[in-house]
Amino acid sequence: MDRLLDTTIMTFDGGLTVTVTPRSNSIRLRLRRSSDGRFVASAPAGVNLTTVRNAIAGLLPRLREATLKTDRLHYHPGWTYTMPEGKITITTHNGNIHSPISKTACGFNITLPANTDFSNPSTTKAISNQLIAIAVHLAPRLIPLAENRAAELGISSISWETGKGRSVLGVCYRDSRRIRLSALLIFLPAELRTFIINHELAHLTHPNHSAAFHTLCNHYCNGQEKQLISRLRQFKWPIIR
Repeated sequence: MDRLLDTTIMTFDGGLTVTVTPRSNSIRLRLRRSSDGRFVASAPAGVNLTTVRNAIAGLLPRLREATLKTDRLHYHPGWTYTMPEGKITITTHNGNIHSPISKTACGFNITLPANTDFSNPSTTKAISNQLIAIAVHLAPRLIPLAENRAAELGISSISWETGKGRSVLGVCYRDSRRIRLSALLIFLPAELRTFIINHELAHLTHPNHSAAFHTLCNHYCNGQEKQLISRLRQFKWPIIR
């Protein structure tokens, strides 16, 4: 029975290759994309090769999806993203950089060394993380918006908080009447921010996504729920999610 004893290159659908390295101190398979764009994995030394192949095949779709999101982002010097709170601009500098993120009169700058390789996936990931750090810094500004919207709908006794969720943009804790908004809402235009808030407020009445829930959410959205859902699905995020 073939076992993983040496570094092995496995080929999958579409010619995609994964370099698998045995690790004596590993207890499980780890799959990732390296800084130079290759797919690499590590697994416990001596494990069955078929088991490794099947495990990688199961993990590849999610990693490929994340890779596509990364590849669709094209950061470059002068890249600018505009939010209600201002602009975020990527700049480069030849000298020493005290901090990559700085506040400006118009918003924020992300400053990188002049020799930065913007085609490197690790650069893309680093810039995305810096953008998220800015969003987390600005996230408390979402709370007054949420409070005002709840007041407009006549909904009271709610506590609001912000979090760092990437895949989930809002969570309603119905029993404690607490709602958590992802800091990533900072990247959304005002109407989509309000849609997420409306969505979570509707969960205070209906915990699931039943027909009654959508009727209420649609009412909160002035009859625009389906259009707003479509816009959110088509929204081009400036970060890796």
